[in-house]
Amino acid sequence: MLESLRVGDVMTSPPVTIPQDASLLMAALAMRKDSIRHLLVVEGVGLIGVITERDVLRASPSLLEKKVNQDEYNTMFQTTQVFRAMHKDPVTVSSETPIRDALALMIEHKLGCLPVVDGDCLKGILTRTDMLKILARCMDGDVPAPLAAE
Repeated sequence: MLESLRVGDVMTSPPVTIPQDASLLMAALAMRKDSIRHLLVVEGVGLIGVITERDVLRASPSLLEKKVNQDEYNTMFQTTQVFRAMHKDPVTVSSETPIRDALALMIEHKLGCLPVVDGDCLKGILTRTDMLKILARCMDGDVPAPLAAE
């Protein structure tokens, strides 16, 4: 039953993207605005990376350290570009990838998301939350829409 479910049936589309030369501040604000944890980094129309909420935190100096004051912290966020903190060459899937295969990739590589790319075209993003929604629907006895016709 779930075997016929494809990534394109459950992915989030369109994905939220950010240019590689954007600042970490812009990335953090975009994540907060849309209540998301992953941004797809693009150059033109091509996917070149993924930046996560955790990446932004890792790239941030700690305000708890006495070496960094608030002004320096703010300047770092405004001047550091996304490409310095992003994951380059992310693992991707196509919209036709079976959900089972996408899940296996997420587990194997310990990923919170998979960008969805068909050819050279960025189509969407598959996140852990998307996968949990599938699980919740199945537990409620609600077969996901593409399977209902079977």
